[in-house]
Amino acid sequence: MIGRQTTAALLAVILAAVAGQRSVAAQSSPYYGPNAKACKLMPTPDLEASYGGKVSNPHGTDGDSSVCTVNIGGLAVKLQSAAPGTRAVPTSIPQGLMGARMVLGAAKQAPETNTKDFGKVGCLSMKMTKGFDGKPLGKPLLTTSCFLVDGGYLNLSVASESSRQVRFDLVRGLLEKAAAKR
Repeated sequence: MIGRQTTAALLAVILAAVAGQRSVAAQSSPYYGPNAKACKLMPTPDLEASYGGKVSNPHGTDGDSSVCTVNIGGLAVKLQSAAPGTRAVPTSIPQGLMGARMVLGAAKQAPETNTKDFGKVGCLSMKMTKGFDGKPLGKPLLTTSCFLVDGGYLNLSVASESSRQVRFDLVRGLLEKAAAKR
């Protein structure tokens, strides 16, 4: 069985890959904890209602792109926000879906993936059965990432071992709640 620390590390790496690369300025920005811009957009009440737990460990960074991660029990949730015109983020749904597949290919990962272009929102789900070290995972790791580009880039990713927790409709709805807070 996969350990909790290994699962958390894999979730962080997968969420980073799905959400895309941040610019150098964002990577070198100071740590802001729960006060990062993306943390203020996190749909905390909706996450807690949807997943039946309390959000914990909110932390994030601001820069060209603002990123916030939280946990709810065994779930990892990441929200990335970037202003219109920010480099290194997609400007269309098809571009974002293609970019996510390219990042996974460059990482030499071949997870089962499913993409859906909903028009204003794009979603990608994947099922990882191997870690980035190539070794089999004790349990498959499931991730769904939904994003929009209108009004700037906004991406919400959820990683779990349960398919119920990473459904397109659920993650897409949570993304739309975050977008409404902008």
